[in-house]
Amino acid sequence: MGGGHDRVGTARRRGRPGRLVASFGVVSGNDRARWFGIRVAAVNAVGHLLYLPSYPLWAMALFALDILIIHALAVHGGPRPEDLASG
Repeated sequence: MGGGHDRVGTARRRGRPGRLVASFGVVSGNDRARWFGIRVAAVNAVGHLLYLPSYPLWAMALFALDILIIHALAVHGGPRPEDLASG
């Protein structure tokens, strides 16, 4: 009956609204949303590594994309310089 796949699909669908809210938080400069995005991308990267034996090229491409997302959030996701100057 595919019980494991049903649970994974349900968990992914339930996590989408949180990721959507976090993306708006990152755009607005919220630090907690940025760290949440880093955590989600890290878990996603590990998940893509688990698909490496089945889909090697696709898994590596998505893993690289997750690493780029983590880098972008870590380096460029902080407060903007004009926000620091005004506060």
